[in-house]
Amino acid sequence: MFLVAVLATVVVTRLVSGSLEQRFANQLLDAGTNVNDDVLKIEQEQVELLRLMTNAQGIGDAISRGDSAALQQTLLPLQVNSGYDLVDVVNPAGGEVLAIRPPDGPLARAFDDGIGQWDIVTKALQGTSDDFGNKYTDLVPASYGYMLYTASPVRAGDGSIAGAILVGSSADQVLQRLTKDTLANVSLYSEDGSLIRTTLPGEAGDAGLKVTQPGYLENIREGNVNERSISAGGKEYLELVGGLVVRDKVASGLGVALPTDFITSSGQRTRIQLIVLFSVVVIAVILLALALAKRLTGPIMTLVQACMRVAGGNLDAHVSVTTSDETRVLADSFNDMMVGLRDRAFVRETFGRYMSTQVSEAILSGDLKLGGERRNVTLLMSDIRSFTTLSETMAPEDLVAFLNRYFSTMVDCIVKNEGVVDKFMGDAILAVYGAPIPNEHHARCAALTALEMREHLLRFNAELMADGHDPIRIGIGVNTGDVIAGNIGSEVRMEYTVIGDAVNATQRIEDLTKEIKTDILISDTTYAALGDDFQVGASHMVTLRGRAQETAIYPLVELRGGFIEAVTDEGPELVQQDSAAVSQQAIDALIEQARSRG
Repeated sequence: MFLVAVLATVVVTRLVSGSLEQRFANQLLDAGTNVNDDVLKIEQEQVELLRLMTNAQGIGDAISRGDSAALQQTLLPLQVNSGYDLVDVVNPAGGEVLAIRPPDGPLARAFDDGIGQWDIVTKALQGTSDDFGNKYTDLVPASYGYMLYTASPVRAGDGSIAGAILVGSSADQVLQRLTKDTLANVSLYSEDGSLIRTTLPGEAGDAGLKVTQPGYLENIREGNVNERSISAGGKEYLELVGGLVVRDKVASGLGVALPTDFITSSGQRTRIQLIVLFSVVVIAVILLALALAKRLTGPIMTLVQACMRVAGGNLDAHVSVTTSDETRVLADSFNDMMVGLRDRAFVRETFGRYMSTQVSEAILSGDLKLGGERRNVTLLMSDIRSFTTLSETMAPEDLVAFLNRYFSTMVDCIVKNEGVVDKFMGDAILAVYGAPIPNEHHARCAALTALEMREHLLRFNAELMADGHDPIRIGIGVNTGDVIAGNIGSEVRMEYTVIGDAVNATQRIEDLTKEIKTDILISDTTYAALGDDFQVGASHMVTLRGRAQETAIYPLVELRGGFIEAVTDEGPELVQQDSAAVSQQAIDALIEQARSRG
């Protein structure tokens, strides 16, 4: 037993150790991936800020005049809002026209007389472009330290290059952001492997942290990553040394390190460390948010409050800003955005009234490519019997209210069964199943809709009679066949619809419900697609108008083992059908029974 216990202990220890090592390796790899993703985000943010600056009105002319005061008045608010430390403006000769710096700290008086000779400045002033555009980013060894700069040309009113604008972040600022986002220590290394900056317990030039592998950057450019163990501040770390990728090229060495004592820590200690680390991050985020919220006042607070209302679902939010600076532009853009959101919400709500959620979402998201194509679909057409007589006895306002009430009841049945309302034709409804979203069970969905419309008609008639109105009867025709589905119309007005002989046949089948004295008729093609789940009546051989051959049509009775809705003393309720078919005669009898009660 002792040997078994020792063996079990060794096996469990190795399994736990292997699991922790794998977890550690995965965490280190994830940290390395996240670091390069964050570097790309920083580059994109600097490019976006440069777009705002270079497109600001009058910037090119101000550079040409050397008007640093006008440049500062325009660029300073953008720099403050962005949070980036460094903004430099140079003229075509490479001379610095304006340098915006933090009010205090080591960068307060950071200048470099050779800024015009920097590679990114030279390319920007030459107006050259590559596969990534005309904005260039690089890790620049300035006289005041390594800086991640992005440069963009600025053109004057005549199209000539008036100069260039640079937006930069210090290496310390970049590393702090990377460390905060990845929860790992990050280091930058020069071409010869010397340490530039790090968040480890070390300083620039620390020989103990130098990458000693000769030509390590060339090895990294070939797609390899170096793994090494290092010691800093009395602790052991495992570091992955890859490349700081800027504009798809390796600008310097980039190390991501985690302490190896993570492997030997217990599960409880790991959980405590993660909780503490998470708490610190949350507190730091809260403190940062409070600090920023305290600084953002006036129009900015108005925008924040409006955004909070939008986040809460209020699409009626509107911002009124009386300033004439960039905040006004932001407010106008916000108001325009809200108009678009309200329009989209209206369109989404409107779509939802005529088609299923899946279809409306597919159309709005752009996943549905509308265009003319041949589709095998099932069509359903319903019509109110003697509607002309009914309409003559009602005021126009009452007639519209009646139709809206009736359509709401019937459209719910269509949408529930994945159908799409193609059009309303007076009191008639044409619904399509199987287009624009393919549905292999389109015939079954149409048949279920017809049965549910019959059931809902009972409730609708009960409500009509309770309001003192006469009940109505409807006829429903269902047909399956090939149609052409797509956009029909002109460049000004288009609609998605279906056309073809199957559509005409559906309308003629619906017309036959009056002659055959039933409420639901299905074609032989629909009957063949339904299978044995539905009970139908005796077939009728008819020659549809426009066709030479006879067509078999069937009264649709019920879904085998299904329910119907009947009118009882307590009102409409579901009744299990044992043997009696739910025919038009049965519905007429129930309506007459309800009318006699009241």
